[in-house]
Amino acid sequence: GLGEAKGVALKDALPGGNTLTPVTWAIDGSTGNPTSFEVGGVAGSQQLLLKGQPVSLAAGASLSVHVTAGTSSTSCTSYNNTVEATTTNDGSSTASASEEVLCAAIKVEKTADAPSVSAGSPIGFTVTVENTGAGEARGVELKDALPGGNAGHEVTWSIDETIGNFGSFEITGAAGSQQLLLKGQPVSLKAHESLTVHVTAPTSSSSCGTTYNNTAEVTTTNDGSGTASASEEVLCAA
Repeated sequence: GLGEAKGVALKDALPGGNTLTPVTWAIDGSTGNPTSFEVGGVAGSQQLLLKGQPVSLAAGASLSVHVTAGTSSTSCTSYNNTVEATTTNDGSSTASASEEVLCAAIKVEKTADAPSVSAGSPIGFTVTVENTGAGEARGVELKDALPGGNAGHEVTWSIDETIGNFGSFEITGAAGSQQLLLKGQPVSLKAHESLTVHVTAPTSSSSCGTTYNNTAEVTTTNDGSGTASASEEVLCAA
């Protein structure tokens, strides 16, 4: 307006998030007029105010601020926020906005090609890393120490390049201590995205009499972790 606004006060109860794990709001010092505002109260019941309110605003004057809060896997909810500005000489005004934090849901699955095979037949496992949540999974890593076999007669694992997303995985290490990893990990998985790989190793008579136990673990930086196990046995002829 053309006149001075007097007795200006801001009432903005910032959304707290989940009861047990509230978010903590802070003023972004790089945007707008950060020194004209303050955040008071404890996490879960914080208020955004004009510093020193009530204040006056000259004709055509404005003040703006950007507030932000970090989130984690426990912050997944809708953040609804309504702000009201009041004056002693012009009435009031309100505005609302919402923002939703979406959760990732990471899981890993592992299946053996068969419960057992005869010596000379290949063994193999299929591994799937999946984000079943509505949010992006970040910092995703796969830790899968592939079974080595008998000492002195280790099996050698390789990626089957005919199945799944073979280009998204890699095997490192020497026979007997190989690791299956996501290529370039840590990586991100979009909502409902999955990656699958089939690993296989040839066997011989020196591989038999052994059960190949394998556990895979997937971890994230924003959703926790998951594990899966499977076994396959190489049977001897006589």
